[in-house]
Amino acid sequence: MYTNYFPDSEKQKLQDQFQKLNQGNRSVGEYEREFSHIIDCVSDVVRDDKDRADWFEQGLRPDIYKAVHILKLTTFAEVLDRALWAEHGNAYVREEREVSEKDGGKKWAPGGSGGQSKSKSRKPPKYPRTQS
Repeated sequence: MYTNYFPDSEKQKLQDQFQKLNQGNRSVGEYEREFSHIIDCVSDVVRDDKDRADWFEQGLRPDIYKAVHILKLTTFAEVLDRALWAEHGNAYVREEREVSEKDGGKKWAPGGSGGQSKSKSRKPPKYPRTQS
């Protein structure tokens, strides 16, 4: 798109930057903006949408990469969508863990208490009871 406006030296800098680009401490959205900006400026760094998806996935933080890579997605839109969901899920779990630690280490029960105390769980017996 913008390739005609950049001198070759600037294109080379952007290509080098693209090769080293990863999410780091940024959000998925921030990483995607920089990733897409570089591709808009130097479009020949990726061959097609699958290649774009692969490059983006490889630059994700390990915790998000693990959640996305296992799905074997083939489009950039799918990888971005799943990465955003993984980031959201990680934030939710982290927040719940922090709340649990502030409450003195009480275990968090998914789905709320459902009218039951968090300390009393209704687990099935360890071994099935036999009828005599």
